[in-house]
Amino acid sequence: MATAPAPAGERSKDMVFLHVQLEDGKTARVYLWDKIAAAFRSRWNDSKTKPSVILLTTLNSKTLGGVVTLSSTASTRLFFDSDIIETEKLLSR
Repeated sequence: MATAPAPAGERSKDMVFLHVQLEDGKTARVYLWDKIAAAFRSRWNDSKTKPSVILLTTLNSKTLGGVVTLSSTASTRLFFDSDIIETEKLLSR
């Protein structure tokens, strides 16, 4: 994905839907809502090089039809930068 598409019209709710690969190779669906979705879209589109690691914290998890589904909450935080300690630890595994 070169750029994250903007929502159509002047909707009050912003949403980004991602498929991400987990450490064990399985795929999870991630839904980002409202401010975190807008922050993701802005940071993704402003990135000169697209990140290979996206670290999200405080997500609600569910299993729907055998697929892990994660949804953002009001306290979800987003990290793209590879120089974050947590991302460095994950990358060094």
